[in-house]
Amino acid sequence: MGWMAAGILHLHTYFLFPFSIDKQAVLESHQDIWARHEHWIDGLDEWFAAHRAPGLSGVLDRLGPWRRDAYTRFDMDSLAYQDMVFFHPIVRRVFFDTAGASVAGGEKEALLRCYTIPIPEGAKLWFVAEDHKGRSATVEVTDLRLFLFANGIGILSIGVEAFRLSTRDVLWINESMRKVYPSSGRQVREARIPGRMALVLERNGAQEVVVEEKFEKGEMAGFQPPLAKTITSLLYFADYDRLEFEPVLDERMIVCSYVAVDPATIAPDFIQSEAYQVLLSQLLYVDHESPTYRYEPDFTRGQMKSAPLSPLGPPGDVLRLHQLQQHYLHDGDA
Repeated sequence: MGWMAAGILHLHTYFLFPFSIDKQAVLESHQDIWARHEHWIDGLDEWFAAHRAPGLSGVLDRLGPWRRDAYTRFDMDSLAYQDMVFFHPIVRRVFFDTAGASVAGGEKEALLRCYTIPIPEGAKLWFVAEDHKGRSATVEVTDLRLFLFANGIGILSIGVEAFRLSTRDVLWINESMRKVYPSSGRQVREARIPGRMALVLERNGAQEVVVEEKFEKGEMAGFQPPLAKTITSLLYFADYDRLEFEPVLDERMIVCSYVAVDPATIAPDFIQSEAYQVLLSQLLYVDHESPTYRYEPDFTRGQMKSAPLSPLGPPGDVLRLHQLQQHYLHDGDA
């Protein structure tokens, strides 16, 4: 049985959008906020609070604003303890967002702020994508998180989840939903990017579009590409048209996925087979489906061998990390 016949029990993907804030432009527009703060990072909460006007963003109107999501408990049963216990105290103070933790001399040293937009209780948020070839997918958004650093770099994280999928669907979801703008009109026409992307809120049996992007216009913002509204609506506190932020990478978000393969759809020795390596390569390089390696086989095998590989626990669990793409591939019966 080849990898194309493998069924997927569970897909959990995080799409990561790194961006750079023009700190000078933001400071000039909000002098009143940073006049009260010595450091850039200390004014972020107030910056967010200043952008809550109705109609500013579909995300803001229907899901609410970004909320600070710092660690507040530090006992042995807390998540903070589990995450921080293995790090040096300096790392804990600087690279974790903590609130209420005492620091010698009262000095704040953290260089990171974490935020979240909780999904409304009793509701579900869906990420929908469709292309001009009739392909489509709907995945549930599990969490929305935002990480802002003292140097002006930010990372938007969109977590999505789906169950009982074909391998073809999983590869299409990861490859297509990571796109944040088309590099050309041809890319839209040839369905190399979805022709429609949307966040849809489902509550009490009714669905409401939170934000939608159809890529009908290709207007640039200065020299910056036309970012999808699904991104700019989530980053409502920064004005993209005024160039207050810009993408760090190209038109693709970073993909981090956990994939559980249905053991009923694969041979017992699948993990030792070439088919497994092909599947792993397609996930690792976020490719479309193909019966073989997308690139020259020997080259691809060599690249995969050079990627870090370590066991995650039970037999059949592996972690592959290569460049900026990270994937967990798991045998669902392990």
